[in-house]
Amino acid sequence: MRCNPAKLLLDPYAKAVHGELAWDERIFGYTWADGPDSVNRLDSLDAVPLSVVVDPALGPGEDSPPRTPYADTVLYEIHVKGFTARHPDIPAELRGTYAGLAHPAAVQHLVRLGVTAWNCCRCISR
Repeated sequence: MRCNPAKLLLDPYAKAVHGELAWDERIFGYTWADGPDSVNRLDSLDAVPLSVVVDPALGPGEDSPPRTPYADTVLYEIHVKGFTARHPDIPAELRGTYAGLAHPAAVQHLVRLGVTAWNCCRCISR
């Protein structure tokens, strides 16, 4: 009943959105005059923000994806809190945090192990 092709929805995995939300009848699935059981066929295109495709290569900073061939990749799954909390060379204030994972002592440890990429919280990092 609520699948309405006249209504646009944001992609829940969108990295960015563009536009403003117009709080008017165009964004509702029903018409105000006829109530919740009616179907609103007004197009919501000009009334809702839109998902924007983001090129990760154009992100801020100098970071880029690993360029190691797949056959040479050593992927290391890491639990940030446990890894950084137990590493003796990571400062106490950074232990258990993502910032601790970026500390040179943590990176050097992973490089010494031969790790070319690590996986934490569903993201691949270098």
